[in-house]
Amino acid sequence: MMLDDAGEAVTESECPSCRRLFCAQCAVPWHSGVDCAANKKLGKGDRGKEDLLLVEMAKGKKWKRCPKCKYFVEKSQGCLHITCRCGFEFCYGCGGHSEKAFPSFPAKLAPRTRAMAMAEAAEGQRPRQRQRRQPQPQRQQHPSCGICMEPMPPSEAHRGGGGGCAHAFCRACLAGHVRAKVESGGGAGAVRCPDPSCGGALDPELCRGALPGDVFERWCAALCEAMFAGARRTYCPYPGCSEMMVADADDEGCAGVTQSECQACRRLFCARCGVPWHAGVSCAEFGRLGEGERGREDLLLVQAARNGGWKRCPRCRFYVEKSHGCLHITCSMNVMQNSG
Repeated sequence: MMLDDAGEAVTESECPSCRRLFCAQCAVPWHSGVDCAANKKLGKGDRGKEDLLLVEMAKGKKWKRCPKCKYFVEKSQGCLHITCRCGFEFCYGCGGHSEKAFPSFPAKLAPRTRAMAMAEAAEGQRPRQRQRRQPQPQRQQHPSCGICMEPMPPSEAHRGGGGGCAHAFCRACLAGHVRAKVESGGGAGAVRCPDPSCGGALDPELCRGALPGDVFERWCAALCEAMFAGARRTYCPYPGCSEMMVADADDEGCAGVTQSECQACRRLFCARCGVPWHAGVSCAEFGRLGEGERGREDLLLVQAARNGGWKRCPRCRFYVEKSHGCLHITCSMNVMQNSG
């Protein structure tokens, strides 16, 4: 038996991994409303969730179990002697077996008692003033979910529509509806009220309490994409970021912004070329570079060559610096060119 620091037996426990409750004494999922002794008396087929709920209900209503067929029996009126539908007779108070029902004997009334009974019977035939029945307090009616039609407590009712939409849905149904709409990609991120007679748009902030975190983030991203559907979008080129931004355009319809700063990672990039910022190299020069010449060291070399007035061999693409002499250059690849 597991004991805590105070020496008391530990029963209800929470798994640190899945965060679900279980009974440390019985080593089974937590049997709410049923103590360990009662749970051990149940058969293996009587320990399901519905069975435990039935046991808890029977305990609250003080039902008794037939010792033979194990069915619950409720005594609405009469004596404690119970005859089950299986034919077994037992005492409703102690649950013990009764061999025979209690015998009944006809009673004879004494003359005085008979006269009193006749007088009481005559008194009962007289009309009596009808008593007003006290109004019974009405039970609180819980609203029903508009999808599964099941009643739900106020804590589980979620109204995600703005404006005149007042339709309420349970947490599970509303989350499933939004997830299905977001994953299908229909409606450009707009999710409508599930009620066929409404069709109003759901507000993400009003639905946030009923949605898992990943569904809420995907929904907001879809709405952001739809908002800038007609604009020229650009994305941060750095790995692990890919933040979406809206690029400005000039009069000719081309992107007018070159050097830009990512609003998420704060690194510079070229909005026109869609690459990390090529400092000291124009977009035209960068476009002429090969795929293997666009690294950081290559761009520094291009900038140094432009500052030093170096020329590139048309064949081998190596840079050549003229220190003195005429304009006639012989490259290491024996290619003649006129540097003028």
